[in-house]
Amino acid sequence: MLLTFKNLNKLILITTLLCVKTISSENSPIKHITTSEIKKLTAIKSVWFFFKPNCPSCLLQVKNFSCLKDTQNIYSVGLSGSDKELWIESKKLQLKKHGIKHIYRGNKSLYDTFSIDENLSPQILFYENKTKIKKFIGVLPCQEILAFIN
Repeated sequence: MLLTFKNLNKLILITTLLCVKTISSENSPIKHITTSEIKKLTAIKSVWFFFKPNCPSCLLQVKNFSCLKDTQNIYSVGLSGSDKELWIESKKLQLKKHGIKHIYRGNKSLYDTFSIDENLSPQILFYENKTKIKKFIGVLPCQEILAFIN
């Protein structure tokens, strides 16, 4: 293939688009979760936090997580909005600052598995040995979360 100015521009454009797509997908904290991953993660003692964009109560709930020393088994799930909206909301909620590293996107299968009403937030579920121990809708004080984790 003869490398002409026109071909070079096309090559640069394609390379740039591929790089941007790779960077944006790697930088996005929003992950999609499979049913097998849910089964694996609910087998351990875990806390599931379901949030929606523009939810003032969700912000209060995230602040309540800050008293926890170990947030390794706290999983957050965005109930609605695009990946971009959920990413922006995770930044507003400062999920990573409060130690919540696992951020997932909700879907119909996930809502059915957890028996979640996607119109209500925040929702907190406690799981152990693939069994739902407790479900709470609204802001849960840190002491109650600690009681479950310890």
